[in-house]
Amino acid sequence: MEKSSDTETNTVAMDKSSDTKTSLVTKTLPPVLIAEILARLRVKSLCRFRCVSKLNLALITHPKFAKMHIYQTQRHGLVFPAGSLYSIDPEALSCVNKLVAVEDESLKMKLNYQPRDYFVSIRGSCNGLLCLTIGRSSLVFYNPSTKDCKQISEFRPRYSKCGLGYADSIDDYKYVKIYDDVSAIWVYSLRNDSWKEIPNNFTFYSSQMSGIPLNEALHWLVYDHAGPNRMIVAFDLVEEKFKTLPLPDIMIKEVSHSYSFGILGGCLCLFTEEKYQTLQLWIMKEYAVKESWTKILTAEGHSYLHPLCYLNNNSKTILVKIDFEQLMFWDPTDEKFKIIEVEGIETGDFLPRVYVESIVSPYYRNDIADDGNNNSSFS
Repeated sequence: MEKSSDTETNTVAMDKSSDTKTSLVTKTLPPVLIAEILARLRVKSLCRFRCVSKLNLALITHPKFAKMHIYQTQRHGLVFPAGSLYSIDPEALSCVNKLVAVEDESLKMKLNYQPRDYFVSIRGSCNGLLCLTIGRSSLVFYNPSTKDCKQISEFRPRYSKCGLGYADSIDDYKYVKIYDDVSAIWVYSLRNDSWKEIPNNFTFYSSQMSGIPLNEALHWLVYDHAGPNRMIVAFDLVEEKFKTLPLPDIMIKEVSHSYSFGILGGCLCLFTEEKYQTLQLWIMKEYAVKESWTKILTAEGHSYLHPLCYLNNNSKTILVKIDFEQLMFWDPTDEKFKIIEVEGIETGDFLPRVYVESIVSPYYRNDIADDGNNNSSFS
């Protein structure tokens, strides 16, 4: 009995010591500085630190902290919709260029799906949130870093183009569905938790299903129905209407070129095939400015290439999906693409999606209400 009493006494003493240390830190450092420090941590650490003190909990769950964390960390992951959902960490690349894919069991358990009904497709990715369709009609917003998910009802599950984006000026995430055969667009607001139908007379053709989110808009590389020229079409998430962006001259003049459209380092980019198995990568360094299109590399020996992300925030080392089959990265030291082996999954025709580690909640509408007491931590 005495030993048990001693153990309880020691436990209480340790708890008091921990509380004292936490109290000293919070009294020594201003909340804004603590927030700056926490914003540099990975999501797993943040989830643990939420339980350390009430101040940490208030800071980490504050609506402005999620934005701060995204801008500070910029750590990327990849997800594969290979029947189930698999993830890999591209920043864990070793000298042997090998990665391990891990099945995300959490999503399957939370949604309570049976294996025969469980087939995942990725419809959009923005700020750490994925928009998924599971089975034939279920639409799910999922954060693979925090494992939080939200299932919503979906109108008209069959559509041709879609995308998930964020509009900072109205602080809202929107999921957009576009139909080729219907003169309307459906928009779901995560903040309002509601669908809206918008009339649409702007028609275009694109082999690209998911729009690229950037600058409060979703982007597609498309053919103009009125002529043979290609162009970039953007759906403005604030004004909820279409606009066009310029392409480099090589894409306008050479209609026969193949292409692949994406985003790298916060800039729109595209690969063009100058001639058979000679690829060029172009970056739009200044948004919507035609003269800012810049060719940054030329590679030979491949017929198709899709840009994914920079590795370890290095603007010279680029991760790509190549020839519809393999993951590769561009090594700037010898200017060649090198194969990345992926264990645990056949990459095949499945196009991986890039996401950034974040604590953005799928229940975004519940996280945006500011009260006057919390704003001082970020002022």
